[in-house]
Amino acid sequence: MGFFDEYVDDSQPSGYVSADQLGTDKSTFTIVGIEFQPEQGYEGADRYLADIVLDGEEKKASFGAGSVDSRDKMLAAMADFIQRTGETVTVSASKQGRAVILTAAK
Repeated sequence: MGFFDEYVDDSQPSGYVSADQLGTDKSTFTIVGIEFQPEQGYEGADRYLADIVLDGEEKKASFGAGSVDSRDKMLAAMADFIQRTGETVTVSASKQGRAVILTAAK
């Protein structure tokens, strides 16, 4: 058994899943709410904080704003849609370069 078999990264706040992890795992999850949070992200950057359901568990995912313009537009529109309709949105995440891209779940 090696180091990474027993190491637990507890730097993520409880209940959070990193956007990078979502993209690396090619996860499919449901977004139940999104909030734009100015200056609340990594090193005071703007972010979108999403309430998600992943593998039957409620979690939070943070997406840095300003790095992927198309994702920012989608998350802003999705936040409006969820607030206006009360419906959730199921997405798939994939990693393209350093960015996590969200698309419609298949």
